[in-house]
Amino acid sequence: MNQISQINAPTYKELFSTQKSWPFNLLMIGLVFNSFRPDRLLPGGNNILVYLPTFLVALLLLKWIPLQGKILKNSQTQFYVLLIFLMILQLPFVKNFGLAFQVAKATLIYGITFYLFKIQFIDTYARINQYIRLYTVLGVFLALLGLSQGRVSLPLLSDENDFCLYVNCLIPFAFFLSQEVRELKKKLFYYGLIAVFVAANAASFSRGGFVGLLAVGGYLFLQTKKKAFFAVLVGVTVVGIISLAPPDYLAEIGTIDRNSYKRDTGSQRLVHWSAGWRMFLDHPISGVGVSNYGPWLPEYWRGERNPTFMWGRVAHSLYFTLLPEVGIVGTCFFMGMLWGNFKTHRYICQLEKNKGTLISDSDFTLAQKEHISSGIRSLYFFSQAYSGAMIAYLATGAFISVLWYSYFWQLTAFWVLTGNLARKTEYILCNPSKLSSE
Repeated sequence: MNQISQINAPTYKELFSTQKSWPFNLLMIGLVFNSFRPDRLLPGGNNILVYLPTFLVALLLLKWIPLQGKILKNSQTQFYVLLIFLMILQLPFVKNFGLAFQVAKATLIYGITFYLFKIQFIDTYARINQYIRLYTVLGVFLALLGLSQGRVSLPLLSDENDFCLYVNCLIPFAFFLSQEVRELKKKLFYYGLIAVFVAANAASFSRGGFVGLLAVGGYLFLQTKKKAFFAVLVGVTVVGIISLAPPDYLAEIGTIDRNSYKRDTGSQRLVHWSAGWRMFLDHPISGVGVSNYGPWLPEYWRGERNPTFMWGRVAHSLYFTLLPEVGIVGTCFFMGMLWGNFKTHRYICQLEKNKGTLISDSDFTLAQKEHISSGIRSLYFFSQAYSGAMIAYLATGAFISVLWYSYFWQLTAFWVLTGNLARKTEYILCNPSKLSSE
């Protein structure tokens, strides 16, 4: 409530407006582009669309910079800005300037900008519904593309573990959207998406992805009110995987508790993690610099392989990338964002729980009350989807280096904009004078 200023104080009409805006349309174009990546997947795409994200940033900046009432006072955004400042301050002191500069530049040009654009311009119920649903549905394209080979020919999805993380993050979106819709046809549609994403997980042959899938499944089971139905759904899924998956998949998952030196997995991960821990202990305050775990690795390597050949390797863990690269300071910023997300989720859940009293005490018409109730319900299920996806990220990320991927920052943006909509809704319910703006 205290984050709503006089500049961005809403009205019922504004919150539930279905009017389009060109900044939101540009965000939708960016979403489609990032989901299909024609510049990577189509012949000649590099020559046509490689500059589209930069063009979108430039256009959206023209709208955002002069805008009054910028959404900057939430803790997640402030910690994100502090983390970027840390990246920049690290640059003169890192071992490999080029690697650190690439991550800092990409975060500054594309990361924080699109984050700010989303939380600013996805500001109505119609827009958040369109964006979240399209985000989920577009994931089917890459999931189907990867089903045949367990990965996709994109830089961040070419590894089976990375691809598995992607589909694991989409499973909660499809599941909670299936709970949010009321029509049977729509429910069956989202159940179908779940099946595609789970099948894509199996196709990846990723043991870390399988662990992430178990974590997601556990969260979904705890949150669903229809536990018996969910248990049946899981049973059907397991039987389907066992029946359709090749023997190699079951054999691969069966080695999840064994040590292996093949493909940098198993016990060799422990060597990478211990190197990252010692690296952190030697540089505990601000770390060795973003993307500089690899350049420092030969000095900390204690494995059987020649340390010279370990230059540039990754930590195979989100956490053992975070600690050595940004130290205690950066880790506190990261955890601050995570804590802000948790508080936002808790607030949205509380609003869903208390909406009956708030709505009944308001002066809105019956139709408006039903509209508001349905809107809050959607925000609740969206936040549940973000929570499941964050669990997928944190669990699967324990085995792969995904700190500087887009998942965490995008989910954080979703939480901020969803929380902002929730606070605006509570504001109009507690301020009857806003009815005069109908």
